[in-house]
Amino acid sequence: MNTKSIAQEVFDLTIQIRELEEKLSPLKEDLMAAMQVDGLVKLMSEQGTINLSERKTWRYSRKVAKLAEELKLQKIIEESRKIAKIEKVTSYLTVKGASK
Repeated sequence: MNTKSIAQEVFDLTIQIRELEEKLSPLKEDLMAAMQVDGLVKLMSEQGTINLSERKTWRYSRKVAKLAEELKLQKIIEESRKIAKIEKVTSYLTVKGASK
C-alpha cells in the first residue's frame, strides 16, 4: 500500500469510529445510570467486564495552588533555557477533518 491509500483507510476508519462513538456514548450513560440504580459496580460476561469507576477532582489550598503555578513557571523557564533535558520523544498521528 502506498501512503495515499493508507491515509484514505485511516480517514475512513476514523469516520466509522466517530460514528460508533456517537452511538456508544448515550448507551454508556444509560448503562451507568442503570448500574447505579441496581447498586452494581461490576458487570461480568463471557465478552468481558464493565466496571463503574470514578475519578476524583481535587481543589487545593491557595498555598499549594501557588506552589504548583510556581513549579509550572520554573519548568517553562528550564525548558526554554535548555536546563531541562528531553527524556523521551513520542511520535503520533492526529487525524482532523475526516468526514463523509
